[in-house]
Amino acid sequence: MGVSFRQEASRPRLVFSYPPHASRGRLASCLASRGRLASVVLLVLAGALPALAQSSKVEITGGIDNTNQKYAWTMTNHSASPIVYVEIPHYHADLFTTPPGWEQKCTNLRMIGGGDDAPGVCTATMAAGNIGIPPGGTAQFGLRIAREGANRGRDVVKVRLADGTALELTDVELPVAPTFFEQFGTVLGLSALLVAFIAVQIVRQRRRRAAVTSTPVDQPAAG
Repeated sequence: MGVSFRQEASRPRLVFSYPPHASRGRLASCLASRGRLASVVLLVLAGALPALAQSSKVEITGGIDNTNQKYAWTMTNHSASPIVYVEIPHYHADLFTTPPGWEQKCTNLRMIGGGDDAPGVCTATMAAGNIGIPPGGTAQFGLRIAREGANRGRDVVKVRLADGTALELTDVELPVAPTFFEQFGTVLGLSALLVAFIAVQIVRQRRRRAAVTSTPVDQPAAG
């Protein structure tokens, strides 16, 4: 970098001049940084666009009520094709409600005397002769869950339109299964305490035996 003085308007001014190769290097570095930033922005937008497109076609609102036993959702059709199929995952549900004119089917519903203790799926299919949820229409779906066992969580509701379009509505409040630690944490904790107690007792017994064997025995006095 060179430094020179120029006389302009009877007042000296300090001017910095950079070698040509330095300017080109800085320009290339700046362009490369902007290119990387643009790539990151495009990747983020690419991941978000499908969700935005799907939520613009079908909207679902709702969740659990103040009884902590009933879930209710309102589904609104913003697309140009009727909604003909809805799939809602669940855990410990014992009742699924749909609008009139829909056929329903559920797996692993809780029943009197028990039932399968596993996550399940409830589906609603438009019955023959009905139109499902028409464009611009709304419909209500609901689940009732057992008093204990299910957690409030977030999952995906699947929807299919009459034109064959399949959509996934993410981040819907649903009854979900507890985590492994929530299910078995108490048992595992008590088992660990029991194992630790047994190990301590074994170590103590070995130390006592070692102390007994190492104690010298008094020899009888010579006559």
